[in-house]
Amino acid sequence: MQKLVTLALLLVISQLAMADADTGLVKQGKYLAEMADCYACHTAEGENRTRAD
Repeated sequence: MQKLVTLALLLVISQLAMADADTGLVKQGKYLAEMADCYACHTAEGENRTRAD
């Protein structure tokens, strides 16, 4: 039973760590898109330019 509890805790912790990593990747991607002005060609007129927010 203790092994099952340990495994469950490891799964929860790993999911939280992955969620944090995903947030960092989204922020990095948003920064790169803004710096490269990707919105200039990849956004329709009147469309929201900050989709990653």
